[in-house]
Amino acid sequence: MGYRLRMSAEIYDWLADLRDGDPPAAELAARALAALADGGDRLGPPVVTAAPVPPHPDELRRALDQHYQDRLEWLNALRGRIAELAVLRQELERLASPARRPGSASPGLITCGERSSPARTCEVPGSPRLTCLAS
Repeated sequence: MGYRLRMSAEIYDWLADLRDGDPPAAELAARALAALADGGDRLGPPVVTAAPVPPHPDELRRALDQHYQDRLEWLNALRGRIAELAVLRQELERLASPARRPGSASPGLITCGERSSPARTCEVPGSPRLTCLAS
């Protein structure tokens, strides 16, 4: 779901000045705003959010620390998902590699089920099961 963007006159004027003074930067800003309007919350949480009630000046440090910890947890979870995707991509590339011929599997790397079936389940140690097409 995309976002509906609203901007103050001050931001509008800044974008107009940017357009006149630095057209390449203005184009990047416009693309970023279009991506935000189109992608919305699929892009992840915003870097800057409005506080529901402005904290007392004595509480600002604690609020900043909490926001930092929340952001750090989100980034660590994202890094984990990216690492999982990288491993799956490598496994798929190995399976699709032209160097892999029937009967030439690397020992201990991939174990496949019955070769006579049209599809078989491949087991890669430490990862989920993959369904492979018979070659």
